[in-house]
Amino acid sequence: MELSEYNGWENKFTWLMHLHLSNKQALMEEVVGLVGQVSRNQVAGRLLETWVKASLFNWLCAAPVRDTGFDADMHLLAWDLVGSALAYGD
Repeated sequence: MELSEYNGWENKFTWLMHLHLSNKQALMEEVVGLVGQVSRNQVAGRLLETWVKASLFNWLCAAPVRDTGFDADMHLLAWDLVGSALAYGD
């Protein structure tokens, strides 16, 4: 399987990130608020990457002081990302 354009996006992983992070209004507003704080796309991308990694880590580890409002979203995102990654394995 080739890692290439998917549904008009750079690749399937980029499409999945957009799909999950813009699917629910509360989550989309959180992301927009986060990246809206900076004017450069590269910085916004790093902020978003850090937020997603922290959210997934906190969900996976069941960190007691995390915002649990996005747990279901992180579960679905992780499920789709892992499933897609496994499809590229030989």
